[in-house]
Formats: sequence, structure tokens, C-alpha cells
Amino acid sequence: MALTSDYRTVNTEGWTEDQVRNLSEFCFPMMTIGMTEISDETIDEIYLRFKIRERLGISSFVNKIDPRLFWTTLQSYKGLKTNVGYEKRHVWINRMVKTIVQDLQYEGMGEGDTIR
Repeated sequence: MALTSDYRTVNTEGWTEDQVRNLSEFCFPMMTIGMTEISDETIDEIYLRFKIRERLGISSFVNKIDPRLFWTTLQSYKGLKTNVGYEKRHVWINRMVKTIVQDLQYEGMGEGDTIR
């Protein structure tokens, strides 16, 4: 199933073409945090999950996030809805830990190396 973003309720008046494109592609970072939409009820959890990923060294973004700028960006994206599956916090945290464990197990393992 293709990821989709519905941003019809986001106020994009006065935005540049690049800003609208970034908004329309924000479903991909949302997939990494297991969140479906940006609203007053979800924005704190979304911010927290992105910051957790960044702290773990597996950021959803190419460059480090300026917390002030990122919070403002999330605020401006309120109303965005995606078809990403929602994950409860404990399920999402388990997925992050499993990812890190798998990376550690296979990182630099040569012949005869084992992790028990």
C-alpha cells in the first residue's frame, strides 16, 4: 500500500511550492514514528518520538533538527493526516529497540564473530 498524505485541512496559504512538497512528503517521517495525524492531541507525542529517534542516532531526517524550528514546523502541519498505521508508545519503543539490537548484531560481524 502506498503512503499518502491528506493536507487539505492544513493552512498552506502563502507557502512556497517547496514547503507544500515537504508537507505532502511528511508521511514518510510519520511512518518512522508510527503516528497517523498531527493534531493538538498528538503533537507532543510526535515531537517526543522524533527526538527519541534523534537521541538514539536514528533520526528520521538528514540533518539534525533545531528543536525551535521543528516545533514551529509541526505546529504549521496541524491537520495533516496519513495512512500510516498507529503504534502505541510501548509497541513503537519495542520496535526501536529491536532495530538497534539488529544493527548491533550485524554491525561489523566477521567470520566467527557471534553475539550471545
